[in-house]
Amino acid sequence: QVSATSVPTISTPTVPIPATPAPTPEDIPITPAPTPEGVTTCVNSGGTVENAMCCAGIGDFPNTCLIGACGCGPFDSEMVLVCQCPDGQCFNGNVCEAIGPAPTIPAPVPTNPPPTFPVPVPTNPVPVPTNPVPVPTNPPPTNPPP
Repeated sequence: QVSATSVPTISTPTVPIPATPAPTPEDIPITPAPTPEGVTTCVNSGGTVENAMCCAGIGDFPNTCLIGACGCGPFDSEMVLVCQCPDGQCFNGNVCEAIGPAPTIPAPVPTNPPPTFPVPVPTNPVPVPTNPVPVPTNPPPTNPPP
């Protein structure tokens, strides 16, 4: 039977931990407050103000009618305010506007015409041998009489 007094105690050495200085105001990044104009123009044009991850440095209320403002990877993005417009609309930086049709890109013109079919047969085909290898014609074996 083990008593509480017979259990050994383990002592650990004391390690001093250096004090870290408190951050100064210069160490804390300041995020500017959204401009009242951006909020007002968004709401007045039918949009709602929302948070979204957009490319770092793009700022609040980017032009969502263009491709790319909010298409960066997570390490190259930051949280900004965006104007979420009604379906079928995008925010052009000033107001919500109807999304136009996607631009059409003309099909490339081929530089070489496609082959015509049937494909012409070459004029010098591979010659067929005139004396093929003869096939042996051995008679089937006969069984000896019992």
